[in-house]
Amino acid sequence: MPERKTTTKFFVVFPLLLLFTILMTVPAGAETVTGCHCFRQRSYDPEAKFVADDYILATSFNSLTANLFGISKKQIIMLKMRGGVHQNDLLIALKIGHDFGIDHQQLLDLRKQNYSWQEIMAQSKTLSEIKDNPLLSMIKSGKPVNDLGQKVADSMIADFYDVPEKEIEKIKLLGFNEKEMALFFLLVRYKQVKPEELVKQVKDEGQSWSEVAHKLNITPAMAGQLIAIYGK
Repeated sequence: MPERKTTTKFFVVFPLLLLFTILMTVPAGAETVTGCHCFRQRSYDPEAKFVADDYILATSFNSLTANLFGISKKQIIMLKMRGGVHQNDLLIALKIGHDFGIDHQQLLDLRKQNYSWQEIMAQSKTLSEIKDNPLLSMIKSGKPVNDLGQKVADSMIADFYDVPEKEIEKIKLLGFNEKEMALFFLLVRYKQVKPEELVKQVKDEGQSWSEVAHKLNITPAMAGQLIAIYGK
C-alpha cells in the first residue's frame, strides 16, 4: 500500500517539476499571449533562413521611429508590449506630437479612453486651427486608423531616407510593407544596393531579409544599430 502512494505521488509531482523546469528555461523575453513582441531568433540561420526576419524588420522600423522622433527605442518597445499601444496609434501620436509640440503620451491616453482621432483633433484648439496638413486633413475626414498609420509610416520613411513619396508608393505596390521598406532603403543608402536588385532577391529569388543583409555583412542587430545612427 505505501508503495502505491509513493508511485502515485511520483506521477503527480514529476510532471509539475518537468513543467517548472521547462518554464525556467524559456527566455524572459519570449513571446507570450499577452502580446509581447520579443524574439527568440535574432541571428541569421542558413538552415532556416526566414527565422530572423521578424526581428530584423521589427528592430529596423523601431530604430527608424526612435531616431526620427527623438524617443528611445526601449520606450517604443515598452509602449507596445506593456502599454498595449497599437503601432498605428503610436505612429500617429508621435507624428502629431513631433510636428505640433503636443505630448504624445497625452494623445495615447485619450486613445485608451476610446476617443477617436477625429474627436481628439476636434477637442484640440491647436490642431483644429491648422489647415492644409495632409495627416490632419485625413483625420478630420474620418479616415480609418490603418490609413492614418500608413500615411505616417510612408512619410517617415520618405523623410528619414530623403526619398520622394512617389518612390515609396512605387515600392509599396510591389508588396513591401513599412517595416520592409525601413530595411530596404537602409540597404540602398548604406550599402548602395540598387533597388531593382533588392526587389529581385526578395520577390523573385525568394531570399529572406536576414539572408540579404547577411550577404552584405549586416547582422539583424547591426541593422537596427545602423539605422539608430543614420544621419547623425
